[in-house]
Amino acid sequence: MRLCLPLVVLLVAAAAPPPPTPAPKKQPPLTFGIPRPYDVATTHHDARMIEGYLSSALSRPVESRTFASYGDLATALAKGNIDLAWITPLAYVDASKAAAVVPVAKALRHGLFYRSCVYVRADSKVKTLADLAGKRAAWVDRASTSGYLLPEGLLLKAGIDPVGFFSELSFAGDHKTACVEVLHGQADVGGTYTAQESAHPVPQGCADALGPQALAKLRCIAVSDRIPNEVIAARPGLDPNLVGELGGIFARLSETDAGRQLLRGVFDADGFGLALDSDFDGLRKVARNVAAGRWSDEPVTKMQTSVSLQQVESPGATGHHRRRRQRRHLRHSSRAKSE
Repeated sequence: MRLCLPLVVLLVAAAAPPPPTPAPKKQPPLTFGIPRPYDVATTHHDARMIEGYLSSALSRPVESRTFASYGDLATALAKGNIDLAWITPLAYVDASKAAAVVPVAKALRHGLFYRSCVYVRADSKVKTLADLAGKRAAWVDRASTSGYLLPEGLLLKAGIDPVGFFSELSFAGDHKTACVEVLHGQADVGGTYTAQESAHPVPQGCADALGPQALAKLRCIAVSDRIPNEVIAARPGLDPNLVGELGGIFARLSETDAGRQLLRGVFDADGFGLALDSDFDGLRKVARNVAAGRWSDEPVTKMQTSVSLQQVESPGATGHHRRRRQRRHLRHSSRAKSE
């Protein structure tokens, strides 16, 4: 029996194995920038936890990169050298001035926002900001939002020129030292963070640094408008679908044991909530006015903010980051001793 050639060709083709399925294209790793902690062990701990959780949640590799200062971190994000960053609100404002960075989620810690409290000793005769004329001020650092920028903004908004207003003006370097100086009478006034909403605001930064007993010896005389907690931000041009997916991942961290470990172990937060660029407009206005040395209620734009990226220094720039690392440093030290 003879088969025609076309039929033979068809039979051979049918018997041949199918062509191999192309391997899925590997996605490049996402890069996640974090500020420098106080020790190498904490750096390694943060990086491994972030990489492990996000790589699993996204089904793609995530690599952490550590930066020596918030200025360097904000610059890298604005230039697109990293995909994501965990940064302070002031660093976000600076980055957004330079480029169209995108807020992904903001930390939930006693609320999604916090305020600055200008505080004095409980037995001080000072009742108002005007009463501080000729007194001694101990701010935290020029790069501190709650410990310098917002208190200066409160003075300007009250019609007070901070230049020459105090008899002495010093920078303590951190919230704890500033609180101690006021408590011990070495300074008359300081500034620190307080809870977002409270009928009776307290200098929470001093309580976190020195213990709750400090609240009986200090009191707030003025409180700023609210500003957001630290924020996860994305570089300009990152896929909007990926940004949305990341927002959902951070919003659901509190729903699982692994997510709660990341919240407590790395972010020192209770959760994450929606972040909008407009959340930072109040901080932009304060930064613009402090840079100008006068208060104006005119609407602010990103390009009007005049805070330099290089002014946003490393861990002393934010009470929450400093407090988080102090607690975790003690925890890591205790663990090392027990092992």
